Amino acid sequence: MEAHPSPLPRPYATPAAAVAAEVARLALVVRRALRRLRPDERAGQKLDVAKADRELARLEHPADRAPETVDGEADRLAARHERRKLELGRDRAATTIALPLYALAERARLEPLAFELFLLALAPEVDEGFARVYALMRGAGKRGLDVATAARILVPAEPAAASLRRALGPGAAALDLALVELDDGG
Repeated sequence: MEAHPSPLPRPYATPAAAVAAEVARLALVVRRALRRLRPDERAGQKLDVAKADRELARLEHPADRAPETVDGEADRLAARHERRKLELGRDRAATTIALPLYALAERARLEPLAFELFLLALAPEVDEGFARVYALMRGAGKRGLDVATAARILVPAEPAAASLRRALGPGAAALDLALVELDDGG
């Protein structure tokens, strides 16, 4: 007898619940990127991967959802991320209240990568744990999210992070609408 692969959709009770669910899904993306860091990317940094992984395991579960067993392998995290995306899509479709997060993305015509980038920037505002993990990934006591860290998380296999740079280029909705900001440090 096989278990049902995913639960029935659970409508969001509030718009904040939808944001929390998306940010929790993003924790899987960040955990996978953390696992893919090569030893030479960690050299000279005070990156405590185990500490960052524990923090992300906590962040992976929004407060209104029961935690699942945490698996540390990047490929399994990727599979879980895909399942989570499907679940969130069903939950969103079953929700009858307005969800401003998605309305903003639709009105701004954000491409999926630009939406992920917006969530990466938003995540520390939802839970400070993301800021701590970003600092661990950047190393040397640097705070915040930079383009290089965002690229390692969202497009780790892409040379020069071309698609991410396009999402941040002239005319990009995420920048034009100030959904994300670049400072001089990039």
